[in-house]
Amino acid sequence: MEKYELSKIFIDVFQNLSITNRKKVPKIIVQNYDELELTLQQYLVTILGEGIVDNYQNHFPEIRKYFENILDNVDYNSEFNLIDWIMQYAKIFKNTLESHRYTLLFIQAMQRLYSPNYDGKVDFLNDAQNELVSEMYSSHGKISLADIFISNFSKCFIIGRISRKSEVGLPSVYINNIDHFEKILQNYVLAIQESDTYYNLFHNKNLQDISENTKIRALFESTMFNASSKDASFIENFIIKYTSFVTDKTLYPFRTLGYLSGGESTVLQDEVFLMLKRSELEYETPFCFCFMLKNQVVELPNIRLGINTENNHKKAYIIATQSSQSSYINRNNLSVVESKIKKIIPTSSAFRFYNPSHLVAILMCFGILKGMDIYDVEVVDYLPFRYKKTSIDYQMNEEEATNYQRRLTDKAMITYMKLSQIVEGVNIITYPEMDMGLRLDISSDLICANPELQKLYDMCYQYSKNLNYDQENKNSL
Repeated sequence: MEKYELSKIFIDVFQNLSITNRKKVPKIIVQNYDELELTLQQYLVTILGEGIVDNYQNHFPEIRKYFENILDNVDYNSEFNLIDWIMQYAKIFKNTLESHRYTLLFIQAMQRLYSPNYDGKVDFLNDAQNELVSEMYSSHGKISLADIFISNFSKCFIIGRISRKSEVGLPSVYINNIDHFEKILQNYVLAIQESDTYYNLFHNKNLQDISENTKIRALFESTMFNASSKDASFIENFIIKYTSFVTDKTLYPFRTLGYLSGGESTVLQDEVFLMLKRSELEYETPFCFCFMLKNQVVELPNIRLGINTENNHKKAYIIATQSSQSSYINRNNLSVVESKIKKIIPTSSAFRFYNPSHLVAILMCFGILKGMDIYDVEVVDYLPFRYKKTSIDYQMNEEEATNYQRRLTDKAMITYMKLSQIVEGVNIITYPEMDMGLRLDISSDLICANPELQKLYDMCYQYSKNLNYDQENKNSL
Protein backbone atom coordinates (compact mmCIF):
# COMPACT_ATOMS: atom_id res chain seq x y z
CA MET A 1 0.00 0.00 0.00
CA GLU A 2 2.99 2.33 0.34
CA LYS A 3 2.89 3.43 -3.27
CA TYR A 4 -0.87 4.05 -3.09
CA GLU A 5 -0.59 7.40 -1.32
CA LEU A 6 -4.01 8.79 -2.29
CA SER A 7 -5.79 5.48 -1.80
CA LYS A 8 -4.55 5.28 1.80
CA ILE A 9 -5.89 8.78 2.52
CA PHE A 10 -9.20 7.94 0.86
CA ILE A 11 -9.67 4.70 2.85
CA ASP A 12 -8.79 6.52 6.07
CA VAL A 13 -11.35 9.25 5.32
CA PHE A 14 -13.95 6.56 4.63
CA GLN A 15 -13.19 4.74 7.88
CA ASN A 16 -13.47 7.96 9.90
CA LEU A 17 -16.75 8.70 8.16
CA SER A 18 -18.07 5.29 9.20
CA ILE A 19 -16.86 5.66 12.80
CA THR A 20 -18.50 9.05 13.31
CA ASN A 21 -21.81 7.63 12.02
CA ARG A 22 -22.44 10.62 9.85
CA LYS A 23 -23.81 8.23 7.26
CA LYS A 24 -24.78 4.60 7.04
CA VAL A 25 -22.19 3.56 4.53
CA PRO A 26 -21.47 0.17 3.01
CA LYS A 27 -18.04 -1.39 3.01
CA ILE A 28 -15.72 -0.32 0.25
CA ILE A 29 -14.11 -3.24 -1.51
CA VAL A 30 -11.19 -2.19 -3.67
CA GLN A 31 -10.25 -4.79 -6.24
CA ASN A 32 -7.71 -2.70 -8.13
CA TYR A 33 -5.66 -0.14 -6.19
CA ASP A 34 -3.83 0.99 -9.30
CA GLU A 35 -7.15 2.01 -10.83
CA LEU A 36 -8.33 3.70 -7.60
CA GLU A 37 -5.04 5.62 -7.26
CA LEU A 38 -5.20 6.86 -10.83
CA THR A 39 -8.86 7.82 -10.52
CA LEU A 40 -8.27 9.80 -7.30
CA GLN A 41 -5.34 11.55 -8.95
CA GLN A 42 -7.47 12.48 -11.97
CA TYR A 43 -10.14 13.81 -9.61
CA LEU A 44 -7.67 16.14 -7.84
CA VAL A 45 -6.12 17.27 -11.13
CA THR A 46 -9.59 18.09 -12.49
CA ILE A 47 -10.16 20.43 -9.54
CA LEU A 48 -6.67 21.72 -8.73
CA GLY A 49 -4.59 21.26 -11.85
CA GLU A 50 -1.48 19.22 -12.62
CA GLY A 51 0.56 20.97 -9.94
CA ILE A 52 -1.07 18.94 -7.16
CA VAL A 53 0.53 15.67 -8.35
CA ASP A 54 3.97 16.50 -6.96
CA ASN A 55 2.70 18.21 -3.82
CA TYR A 56 0.50 15.69 -1.99
CA GLN A 57 2.50 15.85 1.23
CA ASN A 58 2.09 19.64 1.52
CA HIS A 59 -1.68 19.44 1.05
CA PHE A 60 -2.93 16.40 2.97
CA PRO A 61 -5.59 18.43 4.90
CA GLU A 62 -7.12 19.82 1.69
CA ILE A 63 -6.97 16.43 -0.04
CA ARG A 64 -8.89 14.87 2.85
CA LYS A 65 -11.55 17.58 2.47
CA TYR A 66 -11.94 16.83 -1.23
CA PHE A 67 -12.23 13.12 -0.52
CA GLU A 68 -14.88 13.86 2.09
CA ASN A 69 -16.80 15.64 -0.68
CA ILE A 70 -16.88 12.44 -2.72
CA LEU A 71 -18.26 10.36 0.14
CA ASP A 72 -20.65 13.05 1.42
CA ASN A 73 -22.39 13.23 -1.95
CA VAL A 74 -22.78 9.53 -2.68
CA ASP A 75 -26.32 8.17 -2.92
CA TYR A 76 -25.68 4.91 -1.09
CA ASN A 77 -29.22 3.68 -1.70
CA SER A 78 -28.60 3.38 -5.42
CA GLU A 79 -26.22 1.07 -7.22
CA PHE A 80 -22.78 2.30 -6.24
CA ASN A 81 -19.59 1.91 -8.27
CA LEU A 82 -16.73 3.68 -6.51
CA ILE A 83 -14.50 4.33 -9.52
CA ASP A 84 -17.35 5.55 -11.72
CA TRP A 85 -18.71 7.78 -8.96
CA ILE A 86 -15.37 9.51 -8.29
CA MET A 87 -15.06 10.63 -11.92
CA GLN A 88 -18.76 11.45 -12.17
CA TYR A 89 -18.57 13.56 -9.02
CA ALA A 90 -15.45 15.39 -10.27
CA LYS A 91 -17.40 16.49 -13.36
CA ILE A 92 -20.47 17.45 -11.32
CA PHE A 93 -18.39 19.48 -8.87
CA LYS A 94 -16.43 21.27 -11.60
CA ASN A 95 -19.49 21.94 -13.77
CA THR A 96 -21.50 23.23 -10.81
CA LEU A 97 -18.95 25.94 -10.07
CA GLU A 98 -18.28 26.80 -13.71
CA SER A 99 -22.01 27.20 -14.37
CA HIS A 100 -22.25 29.79 -11.57
CA ARG A 101 -20.19 32.60 -13.05
CA TYR A 102 -20.34 35.08 -10.17
CA THR A 103 -19.77 32.41 -7.53
CA LEU A 104 -16.70 31.18 -9.40
CA LEU A 105 -15.33 34.73 -9.59
CA PHE A 106 -16.03 35.09 -5.87
CA ILE A 107 -14.08 31.86 -5.20
CA GLN A 108 -11.17 33.13 -7.27
CA ALA A 109 -11.13 36.32 -5.18
CA MET A 110 -11.17 34.19 -2.01
CA GLN A 111 -8.26 32.14 -3.34
CA ARG A 112 -6.13 35.27 -3.28
CA LEU A 113 -7.31 36.33 0.17
CA TYR A 114 -6.64 32.90 1.71
CA SER A 115 -3.30 32.42 0.01
CA PRO A 116 -0.25 32.51 2.33
CA ASN A 117 1.48 34.40 -0.50
CA TYR A 118 -1.15 37.14 -0.67
CA ASP A 119 0.53 40.54 -1.14
CA GLY A 120 -2.24 42.66 0.39
CA LYS A 121 -3.02 44.49 -2.85
CA VAL A 122 -6.11 44.31 -5.03
CA ASP A 123 -3.89 44.05 -8.07
CA PHE A 124 -6.29 42.45 -10.54
CA LEU A 125 -6.57 45.97 -11.92
CA ASN A 126 -2.83 46.55 -12.19
CA ASP A 127 -1.67 43.52 -14.09
CA ALA A 128 -3.44 42.09 -17.12
CA GLN A 129 -1.40 38.90 -16.70
CA ASN A 130 -3.45 38.10 -13.60
CA GLU A 131 -6.34 37.32 -15.92
CA LEU A 132 -4.50 34.11 -16.78
CA VAL A 133 -3.02 33.39 -13.36
CA SER A 134 -6.38 33.46 -11.59
CA GLU A 135 -8.23 31.04 -13.87
CA MET A 136 -9.25 28.37 -11.39
CA TYR A 137 -9.50 25.41 -13.72
CA SER A 138 -6.69 26.19 -16.13
CA SER A 139 -4.97 23.18 -17.69
CA HIS A 140 -1.79 24.72 -16.27
CA GLY A 141 -3.35 24.76 -12.79
CA LYS A 142 -1.13 26.34 -10.15
CA ILE A 143 -0.49 24.47 -6.92
CA SER A 144 -1.62 27.62 -5.04
CA LEU A 145 -5.16 26.55 -5.95
CA ALA A 146 -4.85 23.91 -3.22
CA ASP A 147 -4.46 26.62 -0.61
CA ILE A 148 -8.22 26.95 -0.55
CA PHE A 149 -10.55 24.02 0.02
CA ILE A 150 -14.17 23.84 -1.15
CA SER A 151 -16.38 21.43 0.74
CA ASN A 152 -19.88 20.81 -0.45
CA PHE A 153 -22.99 18.80 0.16
CA SER A 154 -25.70 19.21 -2.45
CA LYS A 155 -26.11 22.98 -3.00
CA CYS A 156 -24.28 23.90 0.21
CA PHE A 157 -20.63 24.94 -0.10
CA ILE A 158 -17.95 25.87 2.42
CA ILE A 159 -14.96 27.85 1.16
CA GLY A 160 -12.04 27.90 3.54
CA ARG A 161 -8.37 27.86 4.28
CA ILE A 162 -6.73 25.25 6.50
CA SER A 163 -4.34 27.24 8.70
CA ARG A 164 -0.86 25.95 9.17
CA LYS A 165 1.75 26.77 11.76
CA SER A 166 2.73 30.47 11.87
CA GLU A 167 -0.10 31.45 9.48
CA VAL A 168 -2.98 33.79 10.27
CA GLY A 169 -6.24 31.89 10.67
CA LEU A 170 -9.12 33.18 8.56
CA PRO A 171 -12.81 32.23 8.86
CA SER A 172 -14.43 29.95 6.32
CA VAL A 173 -17.24 31.21 4.10
CA TYR A 174 -20.52 29.27 4.29
CA ILE A 175 -22.77 29.29 1.21
CA ASN A 176 -26.09 27.69 2.13
CA ASN A 177 -27.42 27.50 -1.42
CA ILE A 178 -25.17 28.13 -4.40
CA ASP A 179 -28.10 28.98 -6.71
CA HIS A 180 -29.39 31.60 -4.28
CA PHE A 181 -25.89 32.95 -3.67
CA GLU A 182 -25.31 33.32 -7.41
CA LYS A 183 -28.38 35.57 -7.70
CA ILE A 184 -27.31 37.62 -4.68
CA LEU A 185 -23.86 38.22 -6.17
CA GLN A 186 -25.38 39.11 -9.53
CA ASN A 187 -27.69 41.65 -7.85
CA TYR A 188 -24.73 43.17 -6.00
CA VAL A 189 -22.68 43.59 -9.18
CA LEU A 190 -25.70 45.08 -10.97
CA ALA A 191 -26.26 47.53 -8.09
CA ILE A 192 -22.62 48.65 -8.33
CA GLN A 193 -22.82 48.98 -12.13
CA GLU A 194 -25.89 51.21 -11.85
CA SER A 195 -24.57 53.31 -8.96
CA ASP A 196 -22.67 56.58 -8.97
CA THR A 197 -20.43 55.47 -6.12
CA TYR A 198 -16.67 55.26 -6.42
CA TYR A 199 -17.12 51.50 -5.95
CA ASN A 200 -18.31 51.47 -9.57
CA LEU A 201 -15.29 50.16 -11.47
CA PHE A 202 -17.36 49.47 -14.54
CA HIS A 203 -17.82 53.11 -15.64
CA ASN A 204 -14.29 54.19 -14.77
CA LYS A 205 -12.70 55.44 -18.00
CA ASN A 206 -9.22 54.67 -16.68
CA LEU A 207 -10.17 50.98 -16.40
CA GLN A 208 -11.94 50.57 -19.73
CA ASP A 209 -9.32 48.10 -21.01
CA ILE A 210 -9.72 45.82 -17.98
CA SER A 211 -12.08 42.88 -18.49
CA GLU A 212 -15.41 42.74 -16.66
CA ASN A 213 -14.46 39.49 -14.89
CA THR A 214 -11.32 41.12 -13.54
CA LYS A 215 -13.32 44.07 -12.20
CA ILE A 216 -15.86 41.76 -10.57
CA ARG A 217 -13.10 39.78 -8.84
CA ALA A 218 -11.54 43.02 -7.58
CA LEU A 219 -14.94 44.14 -6.29
CA PHE A 220 -15.52 40.87 -4.41
CA GLU A 221 -12.01 40.86 -2.97
CA SER A 222 -12.36 44.44 -1.68
CA THR A 223 -15.83 43.78 -0.27
CA MET A 224 -14.57 40.80 1.73
CA PHE A 225 -12.08 43.08 3.51
CA ASN A 226 -15.16 44.35 5.36
CA ALA A 227 -16.52 40.96 6.44
CA SER A 228 -16.47 39.90 10.08
CA SER A 229 -16.24 36.25 11.10
CA LYS A 230 -20.01 36.29 11.57
CA ASP A 231 -20.46 37.74 8.06
CA ALA A 232 -18.38 34.87 6.61
CA SER A 233 -20.72 32.36 8.26
CA PHE A 234 -23.78 34.16 6.87
CA ILE A 235 -22.31 35.30 3.57
CA GLU A 236 -25.66 35.70 1.79
CA ASN A 237 -26.83 38.21 4.42
CA PHE A 238 -23.51 40.04 4.21
CA ILE A 239 -23.71 40.57 0.43
CA ILE A 240 -27.38 41.59 0.69
CA LYS A 241 -26.36 44.13 3.35
CA TYR A 242 -23.66 45.63 1.14
CA THR A 243 -26.06 45.77 -1.80
CA SER A 244 -28.33 47.84 0.44
CA PHE A 245 -25.41 50.12 1.34
CA VAL A 246 -25.20 50.95 -2.37
CA THR A 247 -28.91 51.16 -3.27
CA ASP A 248 -30.48 52.60 -0.09
CA LYS A 249 -31.27 56.30 -0.58
CA THR A 250 -31.87 57.20 3.08
CA LEU A 251 -28.58 59.11 3.29
CA TYR A 252 -28.85 60.80 -0.12
CA PRO A 253 -30.18 64.15 1.20
CA PHE A 254 -26.79 64.61 2.90
CA ARG A 255 -24.82 64.37 -0.34
CA THR A 256 -25.22 68.13 -0.72
CA LEU A 257 -23.02 70.21 1.56
CA GLY A 258 -25.13 71.06 4.61
CA TYR A 259 -24.76 74.00 6.99
CA LEU A 260 -25.11 72.85 10.61
CA SER A 261 -24.02 75.82 12.72
CA GLY A 262 -22.53 79.31 12.57
CA GLY A 263 -20.21 79.03 15.54
CA GLU A 264 -22.67 78.54 18.38
CA SER A 265 -20.53 75.72 19.75
CA THR A 266 -17.89 77.12 22.09
CA VAL A 267 -15.84 74.00 21.45
CA LEU A 268 -15.72 73.94 17.68
CA GLN A 269 -16.00 77.76 17.38
CA ASP A 270 -16.52 77.70 13.65
CA GLU A 271 -19.02 77.27 10.87
CA VAL A 272 -19.78 73.55 10.82
CA PHE A 273 -20.76 71.73 7.62
CA LEU A 274 -21.73 68.14 6.92
CA MET A 275 -21.44 66.13 3.73
CA LEU A 276 -21.96 62.50 2.81
CA LYS A 277 -18.81 61.74 0.83
CA ARG A 278 -18.27 58.92 -1.62
CA SER A 279 -15.46 56.52 -0.71
CA GLU A 280 -13.01 54.68 -2.94
CA LEU A 281 -13.25 50.90 -3.27
CA GLU A 282 -10.52 50.20 -0.71
CA TYR A 283 -12.55 51.84 2.08
CA GLU A 284 -15.10 50.06 4.28
CA THR A 285 -18.36 51.50 2.89
CA PRO A 286 -19.39 53.40 -0.27
CA PHE A 287 -20.19 56.53 1.79
CA CYS A 288 -18.99 58.32 4.91
CA PHE A 289 -20.21 61.25 7.03
CA CYS A 290 -17.71 64.11 7.12
CA PHE A 291 -18.10 66.98 9.62
CA MET A 292 -16.05 70.00 8.51
CA LEU A 293 -14.96 73.21 10.25
CA LYS A 294 -14.78 75.82 7.52
CA ASN A 295 -12.43 78.53 8.78
CA GLN A 296 -10.08 76.26 10.69
CA VAL A 297 -9.86 73.87 7.71
CA VAL A 298 -10.45 70.85 9.95
CA GLU A 299 -12.34 67.60 9.47
CA LEU A 300 -13.55 65.58 12.40
CA PRO A 301 -13.05 61.79 12.10
CA ASN A 302 -15.06 60.36 9.20
CA ILE A 303 -17.86 57.93 10.01
CA ARG A 304 -17.99 55.13 7.43
CA LEU A 305 -21.48 53.69 7.51
CA GLY A 306 -24.30 52.13 5.52
CA ILE A 307 -28.04 51.66 5.95
CA ASN A 308 -29.81 48.33 5.56
CA THR A 309 -33.61 48.07 5.51
CA GLU A 310 -35.23 44.79 6.49
CA ASN A 311 -38.98 44.37 7.07
CA ASN A 312 -39.40 48.17 6.89
CA HIS A 313 -36.88 48.57 9.72
CA LYS A 314 -33.79 50.68 9.04
CA LYS A 315 -30.54 49.80 10.74
CA ALA A 316 -27.27 51.72 10.58
CA TYR A 317 -23.98 49.84 10.37
CA ILE A 318 -20.87 51.78 11.37
CA ILE A 319 -17.93 49.87 9.94
CA ALA A 320 -15.19 52.34 10.85
CA THR A 321 -14.47 55.75 12.38
CA GLN A 322 -11.26 57.12 10.90
CA SER A 323 -9.27 60.30 11.19
CA SER A 324 -9.28 62.06 7.84
CA GLN A 325 -6.14 61.66 5.73
CA SER A 326 -6.88 64.68 3.54
CA SER A 327 -3.78 66.72 2.74
CA TYR A 328 -5.84 69.93 2.90
CA ILE A 329 -6.48 69.70 6.65
CA ASN A 330 -4.71 72.14 8.97
CA ARG A 331 -3.08 69.72 11.39
CA ASN A 332 -2.17 72.39 13.93
CA ASN A 333 -5.77 73.56 14.14
CA LEU A 334 -6.92 69.97 14.38
CA SER A 335 -4.73 69.42 17.45
CA VAL A 336 -6.22 72.52 19.09
CA VAL A 337 -9.77 71.32 18.37
CA GLU A 338 -8.99 67.86 19.75
CA SER A 339 -7.60 69.40 22.96
CA LYS A 340 -10.81 71.41 23.42
CA ILE A 341 -12.93 68.32 22.80
CA LYS A 342 -11.02 66.35 25.42
CA LYS A 343 -11.79 69.03 28.06
CA ILE A 344 -15.58 68.76 27.69
CA ILE A 345 -15.72 64.98 28.13
CA PRO A 346 -16.26 64.05 31.80
CA THR A 347 -13.38 62.08 33.28
CA SER A 348 -13.72 58.88 35.25
CA SER A 349 -11.60 55.91 36.25
CA ALA A 350 -13.48 53.69 33.78
CA PHE A 351 -12.95 53.78 30.01
CA ARG A 352 -9.92 56.04 30.06
CA PHE A 353 -8.27 54.84 26.86
CA TYR A 354 -10.80 56.15 24.36
CA ASN A 355 -10.50 58.55 21.42
CA PRO A 356 -12.12 61.95 22.28
CA SER A 357 -12.48 63.29 18.71
CA HIS A 358 -13.95 59.96 17.56
CA LEU A 359 -16.42 60.08 20.45
CA VAL A 360 -17.68 63.55 19.43
CA ALA A 361 -17.94 62.58 15.75
CA ILE A 362 -19.94 59.47 16.71
CA LEU A 363 -22.24 61.51 18.98
CA MET A 364 -22.89 63.98 16.15
CA CYS A 365 -23.52 61.05 13.79
CA PHE A 366 -26.06 59.67 16.27
CA GLY A 367 -27.82 63.04 16.16
CA ILE A 368 -28.05 62.78 12.36
CA LEU A 369 -29.33 59.19 12.52
CA LYS A 370 -31.90 59.98 15.21
CA GLY A 371 -33.16 62.90 13.14
CA MET A 372 -33.99 60.32 10.46
CA ASP A 373 -35.72 58.09 13.06
CA ILE A 374 -32.91 55.53 12.88
CA TYR A 375 -32.14 54.27 16.36
CA ASP A 376 -30.76 50.76 15.75
CA VAL A 377 -26.97 50.83 15.30
CA GLU A 378 -24.41 48.06 14.95
CA VAL A 379 -20.67 48.64 15.15
CA VAL A 380 -18.42 46.06 13.52
CA ASP A 381 -15.21 45.51 15.43
CA TYR A 382 -12.88 42.86 13.97
CA LEU A 383 -12.48 42.36 10.21
CA PRO A 384 -10.15 39.35 9.74
CA PHE A 385 -9.48 39.74 6.01
CA ARG A 386 -8.70 43.46 6.40
CA TYR A 387 -6.55 42.57 9.41
CA LYS A 388 -4.49 40.27 7.19
CA LYS A 389 -4.15 42.99 4.55
CA THR A 390 -3.11 45.59 7.15
CA SER A 391 -0.46 43.30 8.66
CA ILE A 392 0.99 42.82 5.17
CA ASP A 393 0.81 46.52 4.27
CA TYR A 394 2.68 47.48 7.45
CA GLN A 395 5.04 44.49 7.23
CA MET A 396 4.24 43.31 10.76
CA ASN A 397 5.02 39.92 12.17
CA GLU A 398 2.23 37.89 13.76
CA GLU A 399 2.75 39.22 17.29
CA GLU A 400 2.99 42.85 16.14
CA ALA A 401 -0.10 42.50 13.96
CA THR A 402 -2.11 40.88 16.77
CA ASN A 403 -1.18 43.60 19.27
CA TYR A 404 -1.92 46.33 16.72
CA GLN A 405 -5.35 44.90 15.94
CA ARG A 406 -6.13 44.44 19.64
CA ARG A 407 -5.30 48.07 20.37
CA LEU A 408 -7.48 49.31 17.52
CA THR A 409 -10.42 47.09 18.47
CA ASP A 410 -10.19 47.82 22.19
CA LYS A 411 -9.93 51.56 21.70
CA ALA A 412 -12.89 51.61 19.31
CA MET A 413 -15.11 49.57 21.62
CA ILE A 414 -14.05 51.56 24.71
CA THR A 415 -14.93 54.80 22.89
CA TYR A 416 -18.50 53.55 22.44
CA MET A 417 -18.66 52.35 26.03
CA LYS A 418 -17.42 55.75 27.19
CA LEU A 419 -20.12 57.40 25.08
CA SER A 420 -22.74 55.17 26.67
CA GLN A 421 -21.43 56.14 30.11
CA ILE A 422 -21.63 59.93 29.63
CA VAL A 423 -24.77 60.10 27.46
CA GLU A 424 -28.03 58.91 28.92
CA GLY A 425 -30.03 57.25 26.16
CA VAL A 426 -27.23 55.53 24.27
CA ASN A 427 -27.87 51.96 25.34
CA ILE A 428 -25.56 49.04 24.57
CA ILE A 429 -27.69 46.02 23.67
CA THR A 430 -25.02 43.42 22.93
CA TYR A 431 -21.23 43.36 23.23
CA PRO A 432 -18.81 41.99 20.60
CA GLU A 433 -18.11 38.76 22.43
CA MET A 434 -21.85 38.01 22.45
CA ASP A 435 -22.79 39.02 18.94
CA MET A 436 -19.62 39.58 16.89
CA GLY A 437 -20.44 43.29 16.94
CA LEU A 438 -21.51 46.07 19.29
CA ARG A 439 -25.24 46.81 19.04
CA LEU A 440 -26.65 50.06 20.38
CA ASP A 441 -30.03 51.68 20.71
CA ILE A 442 -30.48 55.48 20.52
CA SER A 443 -33.37 56.53 22.76
CA SER A 444 -35.84 59.29 21.92
CA ASP A 445 -34.18 61.84 24.19
CA LEU A 446 -30.45 61.90 24.79
CA ILE A 447 -29.13 63.69 27.84
CA CYS A 448 -25.41 64.42 27.73
CA ALA A 449 -23.31 64.85 30.86
CA ASN A 450 -21.84 68.07 29.46
CA PRO A 451 -23.89 70.96 27.97
CA GLU A 452 -21.40 71.39 25.11
CA LEU A 453 -21.83 67.78 24.10
CA GLN A 454 -25.60 68.26 24.32
CA LYS A 455 -25.33 71.29 22.03
CA LEU A 456 -23.42 69.31 19.41
CA TYR A 457 -25.94 66.46 19.48
CA ASP A 458 -28.97 68.79 19.34
CA MET A 459 -27.41 70.74 16.47
CA CYS A 460 -27.06 67.59 14.35
CA TYR A 461 -30.42 66.15 15.37
CA GLN A 462 -32.30 69.32 14.47
CA TYR A 463 -30.52 69.72 11.14
CA SER A 464 -31.28 66.12 10.17
CA LYS A 465 -34.90 66.43 11.32
CA ASN A 466 -35.46 69.60 9.28
CA LEU A 467 -33.65 68.23 6.22
CA ASN A 468 -35.74 65.08 6.15
CA TYR A 469 -38.94 67.05 6.79
CA ASP A 470 -38.14 69.24 3.79
CA GLN A 471 -37.32 66.13 1.73
CA GLU A 472 -40.63 64.49 2.62
CA ASN A 473 -42.51 67.63 1.59
CA LYS A 474 -40.69 67.67 -1.76
CA ASN A 475 -41.54 64.01 -2.34
CA SER A 476 -45.21 64.62 -1.58
CA LEU A 477 -45.51 67.36 -4.22
